[in-house]
Amino acid sequence: MKYINIILFILISISSSKWLPEVTGYSENDSENGYAGIIGKPIVGIKIHNTVFRVHTKNGGWSKEISGTYSGNGKPIDGLAIKGNIQYKVHLYDNGWLPAVNGYNINDSNNGFAGIINRNIDAVMIRGKNMLFHILIQVLKMKNLKFMVNKYLLIGVLD
Repeated sequence: MKYINIILFILISISSSKWLPEVTGYSENDSENGYAGIIGKPIVGIKIHNTVFRVHTKNGGWSKEISGTYSGNGKPIDGLAIKGNIQYKVHLYDNGWLPAVNGYNINDSNNGFAGIINRNIDAVMIRGKNMLFHILIQVLKMKNLKFMVNKYLLIGVLD
């Protein structure tokens, strides 16, 4: 099954008092909606709607599971683990985009979390697998029905 862009809102904080606008896209080339963050400004807080995640702070440790807002108390985030049918990747302040991961295991630095411990993350991209959506498309194909899909959802069955 392929990853598709489903609506996963992500909010990023670059200071203890400034939250950036939510984004829903998944593109390294779209600084408006393709990723959350500002290249060159370390992330110190994160909120991902409708999912559970953990963060690691620089010179700190892993948080407990979070469902909602996390604030690193001004400490830069250097690791991110997201639970569920999610693919995600991070941009390092000094090293560019890392490969995408889809695991949720803070002990697996290859595919269990995104980031490199003690290297600041300054941007995040997230997309998910929507099982129900995938099943619906397979059923429509089996029934030989024509349909159109946009970036986020099924927009209609055509006669």
